[in-house]
Amino acid sequence: MTCRICLAAAALLLLAATSLAAQQVRFRLGGVRARYADTVSGSAGTLTTRLTWDGRRSTGALDGSFTQFTSGAWAAQAAGSLFGIRLLSPHVGLGLRVDGDGGYIEGGTWSALGSAGPVAAVVAGDWMVSAGVAGGAVRRVDQVSSATVDGSLTVRRDVGRWSVQGSVAGTQAGPTRFADATVGLQLRAARLTLSTLAGARSGNLGGKPWYQGRAALRATSWATFEAEAGTYPRDLSGFTEGAFLSFGVWLGGGLRAIAQPRAPGFDGSAPASVAVEVMDPGHQRVTFLVPDAHDVAIAGEWNEWTPVALERVDGEHWRANLALSQGAHRFSLVVDGRRWMVPRGVATLPDDMGGTVGLLVVDR
Repeated sequence: MTCRICLAAAALLLLAATSLAAQQVRFRLGGVRARYADTVSGSAGTLTTRLTWDGRRSTGALDGSFTQFTSGAWAAQAAGSLFGIRLLSPHVGLGLRVDGDGGYIEGGTWSALGSAGPVAAVVAGDWMVSAGVAGGAVRRVDQVSSATVDGSLTVRRDVGRWSVQGSVAGTQAGPTRFADATVGLQLRAARLTLSTLAGARSGNLGGKPWYQGRAALRATSWATFEAEAGTYPRDLSGFTEGAFLSFGVWLGGGLRAIAQPRAPGFDGSAPASVAVEVMDPGHQRVTFLVPDAHDVAIAGEWNEWTPVALERVDGEHWRANLALSQGAHRFSLVVDGRRWMVPRGVATLPDDMGGTVGLLVVDR
């Protein structure tokens, strides 16, 4: 099972050391039943913390967890990622992604994995295609270390509340070579997100296909209930395949909203036209700068272009809570019930009627 969740101490240190555009700290209390490597298996309680942030051209996450098994053994994990992207045009983006994670099991068993490489993405209507390569290194639980290289290709389509995604990836680490193929389906409602995933592998770490399912219910702006179940393949770090059942509740929200009651993401010196805060996976709070308006609504491909009223934050800012998948989404604002417009500075695309629509990019 892949489990990427962050150490609270590291999150607090990072938070104290840097000023971030859109910050969020969340905590998860829950339980899991799984086979965890060859040394520990059974039921466990988990404490998770996650710090995420969004800048103008970059996003990042710092994750970590502590797991206490009923058998008495414990395990800890930590992971981090940084992704920066530059839009070369409204349809094409080029970026760099850096990932790292590690795990430690009581008794001295540990592993670590790190990689970095370029990513390219192309958006065409409701389709998105991305490809990337990366190089790095791995230290397995059996103390064997080796260099790694991998490549991946992902195709995604968003139709209304549904998202379908397929991907293929190949990995080499020393003499170990394998290729994965996965397909996923996601349904997004106002507060509920349902997703499924199926995968198969060929090569040195090949085995049975794996299947996973997840349900997340957003009860309030600061609490989301989550349940997951399924199987997982063998891990490059030496973790064995197995099955898991996990449940818990995420608590927390954006730090910017606590520290600065104004509309998040707008500093006044060089006002942006849109700011995106990730409230939890698949849910965002989007704030627009629209001066001199009595009412503002948003319409997009995710709601079949039906205008939905935004909430007024102050005299110039308007806000909406959205449930959008990762990728680029076409949208437009409706001002005072009659004027369709794209906020200043937002990338645009031609629509089907000779006009333009905006492009709202969600990185996760």
